[in-house]
Amino acid sequence: MIRYLVWVLLCLPTVALLGGPVRLTGTSPEAYRGQVVYLDLLEVPLDMITIADYQLLARAEIDSTGHFTFPHLALPDAPTFYRLRYRDRSEPPISMNFAQRHYLTFVLDGEANLKVAGMTLQFPSPTNRSLLAAQRQLDSLSTGIYIVPDRQESLATELREGYLRGLLHHPDTDPYVAVFALGMLGPDTPTRSDLEAAHHATKTAGLPVTYLDAVEQHLGGLEYHRLRRQNTFLWVALLVTGLSCAVLAYLLLARRHRAQPIVPSAAEELSPKEREVAELIAAGCSNKEAAAELYVSVSTVKTHVNSIYRKLGVNSREELEARVSADSTPV
Repeated sequence: MIRYLVWVLLCLPTVALLGGPVRLTGTSPEAYRGQVVYLDLLEVPLDMITIADYQLLARAEIDSTGHFTFPHLALPDAPTFYRLRYRDRSEPPISMNFAQRHYLTFVLDGEANLKVAGMTLQFPSPTNRSLLAAQRQLDSLSTGIYIVPDRQESLATELREGYLRGLLHHPDTDPYVAVFALGMLGPDTPTRSDLEAAHHATKTAGLPVTYLDAVEQHLGGLEYHRLRRQNTFLWVALLVTGLSCAVLAYLLLARRHRAQPIVPSAAEELSPKEREVAELIAAGCSNKEAAAELYVSVSTVKTHVNSIYRKLGVNSREELEARVSADSTPV
């Protein structure tokens, strides 16, 4: 008996989190008659644009007239987001078509019954009416197909982001709609201002703590990346400054100790064959003419010319001719 009482006391906090049984009924769009419908529990903002097995809460059959029922759902007592998905039987349960909406997102608590009419709700609450309006507006701004020109897709994305940011920052937006807008923006688009607006809306709406934790984690990640970028810029600036100082020091040192023109020493005198090539080149002969005169190949002449340039410190035929003419020493 004591053990039973202890078990009851331990279970009370869990039971307190759940409301009474909720009945969700409705009719599907005509295309989904005889198919299936799924109910997802969305626990963080990004769940609005993702599909995962942990989200799946319940499944119901759609009869041939389009009617379906989720009887006796035990849902969390606090209002939170849910998603109703219509799917063909042949498709896996964890699947969505994000290009053409076949689902609707709404807020439901653990004590309210709900009736669905295709892609809308019968007698929706003010919050759900605003959510449905936001979803219809996003549909109108979507291309509705998978493959579209880049320019058209870019324009549609820009319009959607502008609309969602307008919802986030407008002072009269329902806080649940503001959180929905953050989720629809995706993981990489929100700015710090967007996240701060969503943080305020999450606290105002009284959503489960998972929403607040997700927004705060996103804010922390954004701050981390901002500081990391600042540190990167600082290190780059220090590196550029150090390299600039090194280059400047090198140039000043090179200017101060500029090397004098190298005069070939006796050890660098030309060989007899190099002297012959030098005289022919200085006289205006081409490599081919010098090769014919000396009965050697053109490549041999090129090799001698390179050696002559190196030994005499010249860089052109004109300099070689001037050097040969000015230098009385036999070359």
